[in-house]
Amino acid sequence: MAAFSHPLRLEIIDALRHQSLSVNEISKRLGASQPTVSKHLALLRRQGVVEARPEGVTVYNSLADQDVLVLLRIVSTILDKKLKRSQLALAKLARERL
Repeated sequence: MAAFSHPLRLEIIDALRHQSLSVNEISKRLGASQPTVSKHLALLRRQGVVEARPEGVTVYNSLADQDVLVLLRIVSTILDKKLKRSQLALAKLARERL
């Protein structure tokens, strides 16, 4: 899924984990420019991961479904296991070369 293929989008999702935030609030928290955050939020909205709620002149963004956090936790666990297996294989190769 394109929504999860960029590190900044994952950081945005994490920032929205517990509260709705404006693009400016997200930008300040992540140290990314407002246009860059806006671009990534637009993609996350198109993908149905984030929803926008206008409040006066400010638009607040929130996760459309908290279950996306469960999905990301599962993917993270799988990748951690794969990394550990790779590290073990590299360590074994290094020992064999000695």
